[in-house]
This record gives sequence, C-alpha cells and structure tokens, in this order.
Amino acid sequence: MATRGVQNKRQAIMQAALKLFTSGHYHTTSIPEIAMLAGVGEGTIYHYFRCKSDLAAAIYCEGINECYEQMVRAAAEGTTPREKLDNVAHYMLRRAELQPELIRFINFARYGDYLPQEALVQQTRMPEVVCGILKEARCQGLLKDLEPEVLTLSWCSIIQGALQARRDGLVRRSLASLAAPICQCAWDSVAR
Repeated sequence: MATRGVQNKRQAIMQAALKLFTSGHYHTTSIPEIAMLAGVGEGTIYHYFRCKSDLAAAIYCEGINECYEQMVRAAAEGTTPREKLDNVAHYMLRRAELQPELIRFINFARYGDYLPQEALVQQTRMPEVVCGILKEARCQGLLKDLEPEVLTLSWCSIIQGALQARRDGLVRRSLASLAAPICQCAWDSVAR
C-alpha cells in the first residue's frame, strides 16, 4: 500500500511538471510551482528527483520508453509490413490526442539544453521500430530502391507533419479520424 502512495506522489509531481513545462517553459518553471500544483512539499520533489533537470529527464525517458513499448506492441499486431506501419501510425496519432502535453514535451525537450545526453539517446528507439519494419518490407520488394534509413525519414516525416499540423491548429479534426489517409500518404512515400 505504501508503494502505491509513493508512486502516486511521484506521478503527481511528474504530471504537474509536465503541465508547467508545456504551458510555459522549462526554464521559467520553478520547483515551488511544481510542488504547489502537485500538492506536495518542495522537499518531496527532491526526495524523488535531485534537480529539475532530473525530473525533466524522467518525464522524457519514461514517455519515450512507454511510446516505444506501445509501438512494438502495435507493430506486432500486424501481419504485413503495411499493417505493422499502419498500426504504429494509428498508435502515434491516438497517443498524440490522448496525451498532447507529453508528446509536445518529448518533441521539444530534445532541443533544450537541460536533458542529459543519455536521455537524448532514447529518442532513437522509436524510429528504429519503423526502420525495422521497412527493412522487412524492402526484403519483400515492396519499397522504393532507397536505404531503409532514408525511407524511415520519409515515413516518419508524414506522421510527424500530421502531429505538428494538429498542434499548430492547421488540422481541426481528430487525427484518429484522418488516420487512413495519413497512413496512405506515409505508405505512398516509401512504397514502389
């Protein structure tokens, strides 16, 4: 029972920090503000995290790891490379709508100066899922005659472009409702 309370406090701190980091800016967010929003004392934050950058790194790494695990699961549900990619895209589009703050933080934190290098290495895991699927598709002769890494850039750019357009308000409909044409565009960018 005590473990659950500890986990809830840690999660409350991370959620409060995420909200403040994405509504304002990492550098202007203070530990007292995070503590107030989380409903904990400042000392409680330091019990879980040495400093604000450790807190940011935890949000980033845990978010990336969760996304990665879900992408792997989504891909595993498909039988063909196209189905696997579509499943990954559907997951990413749905996740962006369910947790927009987390996705925004993951996308922009990597450009900040506050994440340690070991945290930034985590971001390569998600494109590796897509690249692995594209390598499989290439072996089956389904792709353009380009390196899988280049095709990964193309496919990911379509999905990231859709996410960015939604964040910027250029797309007002839910991305889930546009998933089929977005997936088609992404596939067309890599397929023969």
